[in-house]
Amino acid sequence: MNIYDRVIQLEKESENYYLELFDKCKSSAGISHILSMLVNDARKIIVAYDNMKLVDSGKDVDISCETDTCMKEAKSIFEKFKNSKENFDCSIAQISLYQSALESQKEIVTTLKAELGKADTPERKGVINKMIREKGKHVLILENIVEMLLNTEQWVEDAEFNHFDEF
Repeated sequence: MNIYDRVIQLEKESENYYLELFDKCKSSAGISHILSMLVNDARKIIVAYDNMKLVDSGKDVDISCETDTCMKEAKSIFEKFKNSKENFDCSIAQISLYQSALESQKEIVTTLKAELGKADTPERKGVINKMIREKGKHVLILENIVEMLLNTEQWVEDAEFNHFDEF
């Protein structure tokens, strides 16, 4: 399997995790919104990698990848949870799905970093670097959701978002 097909496969897995989690956590509008943004980003990355495959086969297509910047919105949603003192109402039983989605994102970052060294054009390197940054944001968002699920009460009391500002 080539790198494009591997990243596409991993992104499709991520998209499926997000969609499953979205269906199971509809009662939390904020988390549902974050998950829908992550689904949209995954779909855009799939298109970008499909286009890279076309470029390699001699076709002239755009390989840029414009993903949504969901970090500010996610930060705002997490801050609302913190400030409202509401309980996070998604089931702790879903933790394994969030953890699987998180591991999938980490695997994509590792795969993309390996591909970066093989990129043969500045344009391709730029796209891969952008995807690595976006996937890093997804990792951070998922880590926060997992932490909320594991430590709901403590998370609401102690949540700090300074690390969100890095992005």
